[in-house]
Amino acid sequence: MMETVIFSGQKNFTREVTYLVENNPKYEGFIVTEAVGKKTEELGEYYYNQGAKLFIARGQNYDRLKNKYDIPVIEVRCCYEEILKAFQQANKQSKNIAIIGYGSIFRMIKTFQETSGESFLPLEIQPDGDLVELVKEGLDQGVDTFVGGLNTKNACEFLGADHVMLEISPPSLIDALEEACHLLAVQAERNRNYQFIQTILNVAGEAVFAFKRDRSISYINSRSKKFLKRIPLTTFTDLIMTDENYSVVFENGQQIENKLIEINSEQFVFSMIPLTSEDSIYGTVVHLKSATDIISSENSVRKQLYTKGHVAHKNFEDIIGNSPQMNQAVGWAKRIAKSDNSILILGETGTGKELFAQSIHTHSARKDGPFIAINCAALSSSVLESELFGYDKGAFTGANTEGKMGIFEMAHNGTVFLDEIGEINFEVQAKLLRVLQEKEIVRVGGEKVIPVDVRIISATNKDLQSLSFEGKFRNDLFYRLAVLELKLPALSDRKEDIPLIISNYLTQHYPELMIQTKSLDYFKQFDYFGNIRQLINLIERCVVMTDYSEITYNTVVDICRQEFQFNQNNPLTLKANIPETKTEKEMLEDTLRENFGNRKETARKLNISTATLWRKMKKYGLI
Repeated sequence: MMETVIFSGQKNFTREVTYLVENNPKYEGFIVTEAVGKKTEELGEYYYNQGAKLFIARGQNYDRLKNKYDIPVIEVRCCYEEILKAFQQANKQSKNIAIIGYGSIFRMIKTFQETSGESFLPLEIQPDGDLVELVKEGLDQGVDTFVGGLNTKNACEFLGADHVMLEISPPSLIDALEEACHLLAVQAERNRNYQFIQTILNVAGEAVFAFKRDRSISYINSRSKKFLKRIPLTTFTDLIMTDENYSVVFENGQQIENKLIEINSEQFVFSMIPLTSEDSIYGTVVHLKSATDIISSENSVRKQLYTKGHVAHKNFEDIIGNSPQMNQAVGWAKRIAKSDNSILILGETGTGKELFAQSIHTHSARKDGPFIAINCAALSSSVLESELFGYDKGAFTGANTEGKMGIFEMAHNGTVFLDEIGEINFEVQAKLLRVLQEKEIVRVGGEKVIPVDVRIISATNKDLQSLSFEGKFRNDLFYRLAVLELKLPALSDRKEDIPLIISNYLTQHYPELMIQTKSLDYFKQFDYFGNIRQLINLIERCVVMTDYSEITYNTVVDICRQEFQFNQNNPLTLKANIPETKTEKEMLEDTLRENFGNRKETARKLNISTATLWRKMKKYGLI
């Protein structure tokens, strides 16, 4: 296949280059043609139309071809040695010598004269000059012998003057041929890249257009062609390239993203991206997609993510409570959501730790990324490790043959919520520390280091700091997890929120049921060791016991009596019989002393949860 055409202006050139081309396979596709003057232009037009990718020429042939076609034209340059050799040959015949050249050849002739110190007359061929007249000029100045190319030889023969050929040396030819090979390789790579990009653009789910500054279209992909069958190009251009859009892109250099437009009663979304070169905007790329397709794709993705549980579907609006304690907690949570640091949520069972974790995620810069929650206490250590970090194929008996991606990989650019973080063992703690420090994981049974970018929100109802002092939890991990802390108030510390919580729950789940204010207030009398979870359980029991459209006061009393085991003579005193605040500290101290500081046994004796005991001990400075 013809790729390169070499234009020769003399027999020696033709002979030398033909030999090189025919004896080197790297020059396959190179052809040689001999021409000068108008014939060069005619052959250039012919070979260009035949699909030639590159021309090689010298002297006037080069000048006739360059800048005429949109393909490279390589010049066979004249070298110092060629002029020296021709001059020495001419010098044997005469001392009155003229060397004639054109363009870069003449510049080399002048360089030779200046550096060699030889005496001769340099004559430059002008673009449309007459060589016969130029030779006559030399003869008038006493020149006997002329050095030059084929055209110079013909002029000398016409006038009967002596002539020596300025022969082309093999190194000059080889340099030109090698430059041609390099340019062809660059062209081939550029074409491959163009085809690659073209293929990507054609299989993309969007119509892609490129506009110039004058609002004319310079490129469209295959989807654009299909789209333009539904609307005239001029109409589409007027809709997209409005003065407002033009100003944003070409004058301000800004992008237009996801702008809605109506075309033939159908909604589309388009974006415009400026094309710049050396701080100048020369065009814009327009991406156009059907709004219906976007909605369909979004719904599909959301459905898959919800199925996998990788989306946070709660936000701060879902948190119920107007008490100062809850308002303070929500305010602080919103503030730390803007940070990308790790967060440790502290709170008793049922205080809404995951609800806050999801809300923080949806309020953060990672809101568009995955949110994955895992309860560390619900899995054995080995299973937890493989769930968090994944495993390679064959990592253990029963493992998936292809391996499995862990939660940290799946949550890349998102958030991982580790509930009951205090339950993990030291081996998993060490691996978790690596995630926080190095932002990388290694799968179970694997060796490859995988970078991950996740934010970790952890939660516990334990005193991790005390556990770290006791050597039951890594001290370095604790401080990595607790860069920011969020303490959630127990329900007993915000009892004014109880009526609102109950009303909201009934409205959402049992809108047909009513409940009296008296009944709502009744719930405020008790400490809920299970917090919101325990309160909701009581409401569900009341619903089951209700036969009418209203939860009665008597039903509430009966359910609470069963839950809290009232003393019949004093219905407002718990069986635990914990004294009022003025003696509560003494009771706690006495019971702790009797049980040698054993918190679990102390809580059992007082008929309260260990979490409540811990909270009260902290309240009175006993820990």
